[in-house]
Amino acid sequence: MKQKAFTMLLAITLCGCKEKGAVGPCEHTYEDPVIHIETVRDAQSDEEIPAFIIYDVMRNGHKQYPSFLKIGSYNVVTYDTTLICNLPCGFGTNEGTYTLKVSAPGYRDTVVVVNAKYAVFKGGCPSSNSGGTRIRFRMQAR
Repeated sequence: MKQKAFTMLLAITLCGCKEKGAVGPCEHTYEDPVIHIETVRDAQSDEEIPAFIIYDVMRNGHKQYPSFLKIGSYNVVTYDTTLICNLPCGFGTNEGTYTLKVSAPGYRDTVVVVNAKYAVFKGGCPSSNSGGTRIRFRMQAR
């Protein structure tokens, strides 16, 4: 009886995906992050602010942890409860409304709200998302 149950479980597991000659569970991949920060500029001088810290990230009203946001990121380092970004940078894979608190030396802390979503969803097996939301914002000097 145990052998029959094991064989059935194995068959179900291996039948999850049969496209392109693959056998096994179906995977979903993220081809890029859901948020891309292209530029951050000084509100008065229009000078680029090349590096900044993002802290206290919320998505749909729920706290997001930097270690999870870093998955699939680029030009981002996590330190304790913050993301340290060098432009351009990108992070996150879950769509939703993000509230980001941003800090940079010599600038007022800034709150940025972005409705992050992917432009492209390819269904099937495997499936994927791509074309994350691109943003730009300005910061006020102190």
